[in-house]
Amino acid sequence: MPLVEKKKTEMWYAVETAFINGTQYKSIPCFKKDVDEYGTGIQPGTCMRPHYEEPMNTCQTFLNGIIEIHTDWFQTKEQAMQFINGSLTYVITRREEYRKDINSTLSHFVKWEAVPANGEYLPYRGVYKAIKPDSW
Repeated sequence: MPLVEKKKTEMWYAVETAFINGTQYKSIPCFKKDVDEYGTGIQPGTCMRPHYEEPMNTCQTFLNGIIEIHTDWFQTKEQAMQFINGSLTYVITRREEYRKDINSTLSHFVKWEAVPANGEYLPYRGVYKAIKPDSW
């Protein structure tokens, strides 16, 4: 009987970062470090979702905005840990188009990419870029 090879499932890994008065306080992984990457069940802090889909990053505020809790998602555990250490961040690119007929701007996910946190990109905060139809 042939052995069945397990395929690695595309997963996202969550990191929560707390800010107090806009200053980063602490960043922690929401997943266990020994989480299974081969699709044998969902575990806390992970999301089985294709990497071509936009991650569902969130921000919650408390005490009239004094405290912020950001949840950011990463394609690998290693990227998540680099984000926690402050050496990596991410850029999410969206295509935006203003529709006059509905008086609204429509936004469509294009890509997610990990980038080094340096002078251009600050650690602990993702960057969102918009591509306007003029720049296509």
